[in-house]
Amino acid sequence: MGKKWFIVLPLLIILSTAVLGIGIGSRDLSEEVYFSPNKELSFDYQVITTSNQVMDYLPFAIMEEAFYGREPEVDLAPYVYFEPAVLKTISPGSNPMFRARLRFPEKISMPGVHTMRICVEETMASGGMVGSKSSACARITIIVQYPGKYLVSGLHAADTNINQATRFELNTENRGEQKIEQLWGVINIHAPGGSLINSVYTEKVSLAPQESKKLSAVLDTFNYKPGEYLAKATIFWDGEVWEINDTFRVGSLELKVINYTSEFEPDQINPFQIILKSGWNSELKDVYAVIKLPNGEIQTPTTTLQPWEDRQLTTYWETKGLAHGEYSAVMTIYFAGQSASENIRLTVKGKTEEMTAPVEDKKIEMSLPMLIFAGVALLVSWNMILWIIVRKRKDG
Repeated sequence: MGKKWFIVLPLLIILSTAVLGIGIGSRDLSEEVYFSPNKELSFDYQVITTSNQVMDYLPFAIMEEAFYGREPEVDLAPYVYFEPAVLKTISPGSNPMFRARLRFPEKISMPGVHTMRICVEETMASGGMVGSKSSACARITIIVQYPGKYLVSGLHAADTNINQATRFELNTENRGEQKIEQLWGVINIHAPGGSLINSVYTEKVSLAPQESKKLSAVLDTFNYKPGEYLAKATIFWDGEVWEINDTFRVGSLELKVINYTSEFEPDQINPFQIILKSGWNSELKDVYAVIKLPNGEIQTPTTTLQPWEDRQLTTYWETKGLAHGEYSAVMTIYFAGQSASENIRLTVKGKTEEMTAPVEDKKIEMSLPMLIFAGVALLVSWNMILWIIVRKRKDG
């Protein structure tokens, strides 16, 4: 008993002091800043503690590539220092603050986007017995400008409903060192079959270095059929021409039955499941289903579907007394003050019958040892018979 506790006791100590993990809080956990020579920036964070013992916490900085074990193209971690450098003797339930100061160097030779993590790590507990390496991180994205003009852009095409307008947004940003004098976009709309059916235009703007703007255009979908459409945006800027695409959906006020339970066990209460898909780009309230069956009527609970959501509804059907076979039923889906019905076919399975296994002729198979034993026994018996016969002749 003593030896067992000698092994288990250290394990219990480790488990009793195990760290549940920590968090990090900030006004913005994903900051984006532009590089500027010798500029100093500060970022405030809060440690979210979950340990049940007094702990120390160590803030540190690491580039995103190094975090995943790769060599960073630009290492800015040495340019970060913390106030305080270590958070000491933090009691359970405390959420202390710390500040990260990033002081840029004179020059960064590689333009582009460089991501750094600001992290905090639990260290050896003050007066405790067990250390740990649980940590949490936030991100700082550093943008180093390109020589000349450098445009970064994206297109967002919003989903809509039939006979409603939709908005396209071109997100643009100048990450170059020179001003973009003129920029605008043309969005060509292609039908689900691929044909061009409409075009809309954005306003014309200029972009200063480090400046970002959203260019918008509005499309009226009057007489558009429900479905998925392709938006092809052509961006014109200072003699350059770019193309980017996005898709958007035009919804209709309908619910499609994707699938439902069609086979049921006999003489029991069976789950009846229905999977619905919303084709509407708005919330659908008061959604439920009613199924008229040969032995009554069942109804699902009422629910709400979000735009384009798939949802499973569940009710129950008791098949007691129903014979094996196929039955007709009517399923009606109710939603947003409307309804849609369809005829369905349901099957009640046959009862499982206990079958008596046929009696098979059993063949006696003898192994080699059994054959040898039988041969020896036969030989011994034969010798005994011969011995008896010879003995009788002698006695006679």
